[in-house]
Formats: sequence, structure tokens, C-alpha cells
Amino acid sequence: MLFLGTSRRGPCLHCDPVCAIVCSMLKKRVIVARMGEILSVFFKYGFAELVNRIKKSSRFPFRIKKPTHEVLEETIGKPFAVRIRLALEELGAAFIKFGQVLSMRPDILPQNIVLELAKLQDQVPPFPIAEVRQTVENQFGKPFSDVFPVFSETPEAAASIAQVHRAVLADGRVAAVKIRRPGVSEQVEVDLEILRGLAELAERSLPDMALLNPSGTIKEFQVNLQAELDFHKEGRNIESFRKYFRDDPAIHIPEVYWEYCTEKVLTMEFIQGIKVSDRERLVREGADLPLIARRGLEIVFKQIFRYGFFHADPHAGNIFILPDDAGTPAVIAPIDYGMVGFVNEFIQDRLGRALKCFAARDARGLVKVLGDLDLLDDGHVTRELAYDIEHLINYYYNVSLAQLNLGTVIMELIDIIRKHRIRVPCELVMLGKAISTAEALGKDLDPTIDIASIAEPYVTQLVLDEVNPMRKMKEAARFFSDANDLLRVLPDDIQTILRKIRTGKLTVKLEHEKLDTVIKDTDKSSNRLSFSVIIAAFLIGSSLITFTGRGPAILGVPVIGFIGYVLAGLLGIWLVIGIIRSGRL
Repeated sequence: MLFLGTSRRGPCLHCDPVCAIVCSMLKKRVIVARMGEILSVFFKYGFAELVNRIKKSSRFPFRIKKPTHEVLEETIGKPFAVRIRLALEELGAAFIKFGQVLSMRPDILPQNIVLELAKLQDQVPPFPIAEVRQTVENQFGKPFSDVFPVFSETPEAAASIAQVHRAVLADGRVAAVKIRRPGVSEQVEVDLEILRGLAELAERSLPDMALLNPSGTIKEFQVNLQAELDFHKEGRNIESFRKYFRDDPAIHIPEVYWEYCTEKVLTMEFIQGIKVSDRERLVREGADLPLIARRGLEIVFKQIFRYGFFHADPHAGNIFILPDDAGTPAVIAPIDYGMVGFVNEFIQDRLGRALKCFAARDARGLVKVLGDLDLLDDGHVTRELAYDIEHLINYYYNVSLAQLNLGTVIMELIDIIRKHRIRVPCELVMLGKAISTAEALGKDLDPTIDIASIAEPYVTQLVLDEVNPMRKMKEAARFFSDANDLLRVLPDDIQTILRKIRTGKLTVKLEHEKLDTVIKDTDKSSNRLSFSVIIAAFLIGSSLITFTGRGPAILGVPVIGFIGYVLAGLLGIWLVIGIIRSGRL
């Protein structure tokens, strides 16, 4: 049954029992109402079968607003992938963000849907300036004009989570002020609750979906979205990038003005440059497009292969070009640091090994790397997987660096991964997406750019780091430290186990996956069987009483027998309705 209870974080910590019950009831009511809105949108865009399946799985009477025949005819005429995108755009912040996350998951979705979701537009009408002022005053506890003496009422940009205004601070610094949309946090919490319920329903109802672990995808998405809602975290992301690139003249990271920052308000240096997508203006200003393209790719490769911390959404709208010391547009200035990715030392090490295997045409070695990254389930390492990877290696092995398209190679590798039902961690997919997006931007600025040669020194260093003596010494020191810790506690642990064995207190806990589902299905079956027996008993008993013909009668049927028939009929109808609603005839 679709889960539509209260938030799993529970009610307010300060609630008394009565208040907790009221909060729970109000939350359930909000979720049911929102679910009705969601199902109405799904129905509007031609997903009636999905709507009916969800309705059957829930005990709540969702109110669905059905569109006119003309509207339904117009929407159903659009391609399947387009209808998905339009539905997500209409449903608001959480669903737009979820669609954008899914657009980075070609390992679990068909390519046509991934490409369509990449077009999702997170652009909505701005919220009123009165709400902006109220948010600022609530956050800083002082009049609006005391915080921002000069403030542009027209936003520079408005999205589903926040909007950005230009302001001048008391000391004269020009700032970009990012303000969270009122009520978005509460709306996102409700939508996340619904998405979790839909994921659980998909895992129960569709066996193929369970293999893709939609609940795990929603959990990853929840962590990332809640991080985007906390502007303190975005500010710290910016500070990390400033630390890494503080001596690099090719990139400018905005300064965060922490005294004007809260969880809902982020104030930073205003970036006024030329959007990287505005080629005509860049050329008019005398920009060297091949230089900008090369610098942009170098910055991405530094983030991934050197620092292990990268901007996960480097699309054209998030990159500006600033003038260098000579006044020529050449300095890259990324904005919007809400979505970032991490590549730890272990993953960097495995990437180095994967590249070595690629160079040696060692398909089985690459399969082993996938196993080291926990991408393969037990028994999943098959000859077909090794064969497909070997075929990919041989196809690209003799291709020159200038002709090699990294984005294409990554996408083809992901196709192989999807074919063998391997679920890739979100961070690795974000990494591949960042490289592919940066490559597309680079080729747009300079179609002749040699991307692989730009990546080569960083990749080579990654491979060399694997055999670096200092790194090996650190690994050895870590190994001996872990071994020392193990040897120190091992005798006590062995004595504890032996003591429990002697006293008969040693227990082994076994947990069977999906056993709860089996138990629930068995309970449902036994309940239906019990109902059937009761109905049969009513029918047989009523028939015997009717046969004797004793006692007062209604329409010639003894009263007790008549009541028995009525009860049997009602219970039978209830049983049939329950079976039909379950979808399992």
C-alpha cells in the first residue's frame, strides 16, 4: 500500500501527545491533497494507467481533476519523453530537480528520456518583493534597508528554489543576494514523502524496477536537494573552490559575504560578465574562444583528477567570462554551487587502474575495477560483460587523441553498464555528466579542440600516483595501523565469543531480504481465504435454515436465513472489490 503517513522524521520535538496527533493528521491531509494534484497532472499528460495503479494501491480517496477532452487530446499527441518533462515542470521544485537528477542517470533510463529531461527548465515567475523583504527581515532581525541599503526589486534570475537580486551593501560592495522561495522547504518535504511512497510502490509492483533501486535513488536525491536548500552549505562549497583555485588566474570564484548569509539568504560578490553561451558578444569583445574552451576543460579536469571536488552542473547558464588584466574576456567565472560532486582517493585510484587496463586492453581487469567499486552483485561478473568492454576497448584503441570523444566513450560505457543492469553510484554519474557537459561547451566554442590531449597530463598523473612511493608508504602505514588495532582487540573479541558459546548465549541473526513483502502477501491471502470460508458458512447455514422453513419469514425466506444471505452477499462484494483494487485477479 502506498505510504502516505507523516514525515519519517516525526512531528515537532516540542509537541505534546495531543499536538503530535494533530500535526500528524494535518500532515496526512496535506499529503493526500498534494497527491491529488500530482495524480491530476499525471492524468493530464496521458499517464492514466499509472494513476489507476496508484489509486488502487492506496486507501485514500484522491481527488483527481480531469482535463477537458481538447487538452487531453493535445497532451497525449506529444512524444512520451516530452510528456514526462512537461509533467515534471508543472509539478514544481522537487519534481523539476528530480528530473534534472534523472537526466544524469543514463545508466537507469533510456537515452531519449535522459536527453529530454536535460531540457527541464527551472524557471518560474518571481515571488513578490514584499515576501523578499519579509524573509530578509525575519532572517536578520532588523529593517530591510539596514541590511541592504540599495536593492534591485527586479530579480536577475528566478528558479523553483530561490531567486537572485542585485544589491549594494553598506560598505559599497555590489552583491548578488540569493533568497530562498517562501514555503519551498515545506513543499519539498511533502513531495519527497510522496516520491518515497511512489518508489516503494514501484519496487513492489514492478520487479524490473526493484533491480534499479528507486528507493536508493530517492534517498540520494533527498540528500542532494536538502543540501541545495541550505545556503550555508552552498557558501562553504564556494569557499572550498576559492581555496583550491586561489592562485589560478584562469578562474574567478566569487567571494561570500558571510555577515549577510543565513540558511535562507546567501550573499556573495556580484559576477557581471558575458555568458559563455553568448558567442557573438564574446567575439565582438575580442575574446579568444579556443583559449576559453581550453581553460574551461582544464579547470574541470583539475577539479576531478587533482582536487576530487567538482562543480556538478557546469552548463552554459552557470558560466560567465570576465575580462583579464588586459581587458579581454578570458577569465572563467562559474556560479551556482548548490550541486557539487566528490571523488575520493579510493575512486581516483580505481580510475587510474581503469585507465591502465584500457591502455593494456585488459577487459577482465576493467571488470575487476567495477567489482572493486561495488558495482557488481555476486555472480554478476559474466563473460558477456567482459566481452562488451573488450569490444569497446578494441573499437577505440587505435583512435588518435584528437579524434577521441570522451563524452561518447563515457556514454557507450554507460550503455554497457545499463545493459548488464549495473547501478552506478550517483557521484560517478555526476562525474561523467560534468565531463560530457564541459566537453560539449568546449566543442561549441572551438570545434577543433583536442579534448583528450588536455586531459592527458591529469590522467597520466593519476596513473603515476598509483605507483607513487610516498603514496605507497602512506598506504602501508595505514595498513599496519589497522592491523595493530585489530591485533589489539582480537584476543578480547575471541574470549567474548568463546564465553558466549560456553554459556549458550551466542546468537546468529539472519535477515531475509523482501521477507516482509512475502509475509504481507501471505497474510492477505490467508485473510481472503478466511473471508471465503466465512461467506461459505453463511451461505450453507442460511440454506439449511431456509430448507427447514421454521421461524418468521421475509418474502417466504426465514428471517435468520435472509440475514445470513445478506451478510454473505455484502462480504462477497467487499472481497471482490478488494481483489479488483489490488490488481491481482
